[in-house]
Amino acid sequence: MNKRLHFLFINLIFSSFVLSQNNFTNAGGDNLWSNPANWSGTVPNGGTAVVIIKSALVIVDGDYSVKQIKLPGGQPSPTFTDGGGGLLTITGNNNIGSPIQINVNGGHITFDVNVVFDTSQAGATKKFHLNNGNTAFTFGAGYSLTIVDDELTFAAINLNNAVNFNGSILGNGILKFASKINANFGANYDGSNFDGEIHVGGATGNNRVHLTSNVSSNGTFLKANGLLSVVGSGSTIFINGANTLNGDIDLTSDKSAILDINANQSAIGTITMGSGTLNLAVDTAVTSVAFADNSGASWSTGILQITGAGDNEVSFGTSAGGVTNGQLAQITLGGSNPVINASGQLYNQGAGGNVNSTFNNGGGDNLWSNAANWTNGIPNGDQAKVTVSASPLIVDSDYTVGQIKFPGTGGGGIATNALTTANNSTLTITGKGVTQPIQLSMNNQTVEFNCNIIFDSTEGQDENCRFNAGQQSITFGQGYSLTVNDELTFSSLVLTNQLNFNGP
Repeated sequence: MNKRLHFLFINLIFSSFVLSQNNFTNAGGDNLWSNPANWSGTVPNGGTAVVIIKSALVIVDGDYSVKQIKLPGGQPSPTFTDGGGGLLTITGNNNIGSPIQINVNGGHITFDVNVVFDTSQAGATKKFHLNNGNTAFTFGAGYSLTIVDDELTFAAINLNNAVNFNGSILGNGILKFASKINANFGANYDGSNFDGEIHVGGATGNNRVHLTSNVSSNGTFLKANGLLSVVGSGSTIFINGANTLNGDIDLTSDKSAILDINANQSAIGTITMGSGTLNLAVDTAVTSVAFADNSGASWSTGILQITGAGDNEVSFGTSAGGVTNGQLAQITLGGSNPVINASGQLYNQGAGGNVNSTFNNGGGDNLWSNAANWTNGIPNGDQAKVTVSASPLIVDSDYTVGQIKFPGTGGGGIATNALTTANNSTLTITGKGVTQPIQLSMNNQTVEFNCNIIFDSTEGQDENCRFNAGQQSITFGQGYSLTVNDELTFSSLVLTNQLNFNGP
């Protein structure tokens, strides 16, 4: 008798388990969630319901809640669409570790409906799991995924799986990418109302995570004061839209990551580091990667390794105090420890004064020798590049540069430029590393060299002094010499430009 009761008890449990799983078959033919004929049992709606999808289309025509969605092997890739006021809440309650599972190779679940993830199991880890190859989740444009006070993790079984966010994310929970995930944020993604955090996990090799933001320029991938937290090493974060990364970056403990910047960023927040390395890889087309003042941020013993960026293209705050001296020592720019200028921009001082520096007369006395008159220190080297944005520039000692440029209005250029001498000093121009040792770029621009000039190239190539606009003139002043030790060519864009020699 006891054995019979025991068998009956097990049978009842098994029957209850089977009946709690509802198959959506679309037997009713209209694809509506609300139609009982489309389900193997009653219409599921409750935080403990488990649904198995066996149809390519499910129309969510109301507010429904389930604890788990499964896509079994051999079934089509379903799309959940909004039938008018549709809302699908997924709970993962009752110790369900994977609230959504894709078990079929090539399976793809698309949510063209608002989705809420809200579990009653505080502190539990819930994973939307990609359990086969070539699988994907897509959250459609115009719809939201809301994460309520919980951590939602995406994990995959191999590297050819993806999660696509084309709409928006809401709520204040944590969105985590655990391992083997390609997370893609599309052009229309909007993160401006997500008050939670994005966590990037993974590890090196086969467990890596790639997060790619293709959010359109001036949209929001990560909003101001939002947090992108690196909780596992081996991840790469690609930012492809301009001015879309506006939040803070945190490398926990000893974790490292690559932040690949492929478009200008005007308002990145702060960096927090432990003992890991943030490799900031900047595309050569990028001209500005601007971080907030980081002097109050904790960098511990971490390293910021900047590659691909040129001088003055990466900045912290708007002053030389944008990072502390200790933080500056933890930064490399192109393999060298940089310095920071008065605008918070990083640049490499270079050997022998080989700097890219702009004369702006910030010190007010017009002297070449006054570092306060230059943006990046005093140029004095055979590869130094000088931009002149103030006049006159007094050459008060002998200096050597590779190039001297007189820019257009967009580069801070002025119409009338004069280089004058003190102490009968000489300026040597080498053309080293450039093809245009002297360059004019503004219409109606004049340059007067009222100092001794020596042109002496060490590269043995033809150097071209270039008039790049109209109504321009270069004058070598009376009483001062131009010494030409190598071939020097003058060329002009139009016929209205003039070259005047008034000295020897």
